[in-house]
Amino acid sequence: WNGFKKWVKGINGEVFFNPIIINDTMRHRNIKNGIKGDVPVIGAVGRNADQKDWTSFHCVADKVCAIRPEVEVWNLGEEGFCKNANERIKDMDIFVMTSKHEELPTTVLECFVSKTAICGFIPRGGMSDILSFSNGALKEVFIEERDTDKLASIVLKILNDDELRQRIVEDGWQIVTNHFDAVKNCRGQLLEIYRRFIK
Repeated sequence: WNGFKKWVKGINGEVFFNPIIINDTMRHRNIKNGIKGDVPVIGAVGRNADQKDWTSFHCVADKVCAIRPEVEVWNLGEEGFCKNANERIKDMDIFVMTSKHEELPTTVLECFVSKTAICGFIPRGGMSDILSFSNGALKEVFIEERDTDKLASIVLKILNDDELRQRIVEDGWQIVTNHFDAVKNCRGQLLEIYRRFIK
């Protein structure tokens, strides 16, 4: 990812991020102030690969459940990738990201458009670029160090604080709509890049 960014910058001086299509249903989805269902749900989605660090995910989940035993944990990937990931993400209260590296973590953008709170370790790759667009809330809940105790504390804090959870969701929403909206970005930034090459 970093090598690709340097290559693109070397050509035209800017980076075009992979966009996501935001439909009208997503735009009008309410940001809820409480837990979405009857019980709090924390989870993650991804393939069964070392880079996803499911061991850390389960370690964090165990620490959270030791304090809040009613919390439900969804691991949607250890037994095979979940094909309908965005629908399941929408039903989570908190997405817990434990990846070691991600070029551009698409599931993060899915969380943003699903208006699902997210926290986690900052993996090598494009997550730092995404966080650079944050107004603050997401920067509070993503950490550089791979410390499962600290991440579990963050998850518990988000579960216990409706206002923080809402700020995280709002921060993610402004990031995805301002910087990753396919319709807006492709018509504007990407077409402009193509025009420069055509000249």
